[in-house]
Amino acid sequence: MSDEFCMDCGSLLAPYTRICPVCGFDNAFDQQQEIPIDETFLNDLPDDFIPENYPGY
Repeated sequence: MSDEFCMDCGSLLAPYTRICPVCGFDNAFDQQQEIPIDETFLNDLPDDFIPENYPGY
């Protein structure tokens, strides 16, 4: 897929633009910023994963 289309929704991007105007996805290659994760997000994650129950991990 070329960089003329959004990698998330497939919309046509304007020239020299990497942010999709439709879905807001950042289509930059190798220019990802760190994703900010706040404490509220981490506290909402389920804690029911027990490695002993999943021998593949």
